[in-house]
Amino acid sequence: MDVDAVKSWVTLRNVPGVGDRLFKRLVDRFEDPRRVFEAARSNPRLFDDTEGVNHRLVRAIARHDLPDALANGIQSAMDNGFQIVTMADRRYPRLLREIPDPPAYFYLAGQLPDDTDMVAMVGSRNATAYGLSICRRLSHQLASQGICVVSGMALGIDSAAHRGALAAKGTTVAVLGSGLNRIYPRQNRGLFKEIRATGGVISEFELEAEPDAHHFPRRNRIISGMAQGTVVVEAARRSGSLITARWAAEQNREVFAVPGSIDSFKSSGAHSLIQQGAKLVTSIDDII
Repeated sequence: MDVDAVKSWVTLRNVPGVGDRLFKRLVDRFEDPRRVFEAARSNPRLFDDTEGVNHRLVRAIARHDLPDALANGIQSAMDNGFQIVTMADRRYPRLLREIPDPPAYFYLAGQLPDDTDMVAMVGSRNATAYGLSICRRLSHQLASQGICVVSGMALGIDSAAHRGALAAKGTTVAVLGSGLNRIYPRQNRGLFKEIRATGGVISEFELEAEPDAHHFPRRNRIISGMAQGTVVVEAARRSGSLITARWAAEQNREVFAVPGSIDSFKSSGAHSLIQQGAKLVTSIDDII
């Protein structure tokens, strides 16, 4: 890991006013955060036709330094055996790079599969036995076909998706809504170690970040953004899984849903997706 290069990515992303969308525009134009800082300090007019950038923001970029807390976080990541993957890194998922607001960088425990097809699987934390069984079966079959299963390492369907892939000795990636030093839920610390051993666990949040509620909708755009399609196995009408499905649709990715009992409110969200045009899934053939 080129520490100096990583520091430039972390520094630019943490300039007040530089969000994910603007960061991508800046990097698409200047190719490297270091060139963004050079331009801000030596030739501010280079930003004149960059959407979302004004003179005040250019001055803020020129003056901004890496806060000590973030510098310490980079060192802590290395001390813990974690890596920081930027958009310039060849390991950065290709499809994730294409969404409008990709994370500028993320922390990685383990490893990411190299240019492998990925399918996201999400659903209820309080899943039924039916939902858990179907999820494990589908993820096991997908992983057996060499497809990486992506999910959020939450309880319920997410955990079943990861465990199905692990049981097939396939690859799975977990995307967290907390920092890598704050595994959530705590019951999944063992699962974190299992995934890390053969696949990857990633988070765009700093290592000590708590699992705050507003982190999870942001996390969901990464789950769907990494994958060619998102499968909703079981979800109520107000489930967070529907946020992931909405992200997938906005990212021009496939949306799939597994039907359940018409009497179960836990499948009402999945049924709603099917009514809106999501692909109904009865086997992995419908996904592949």
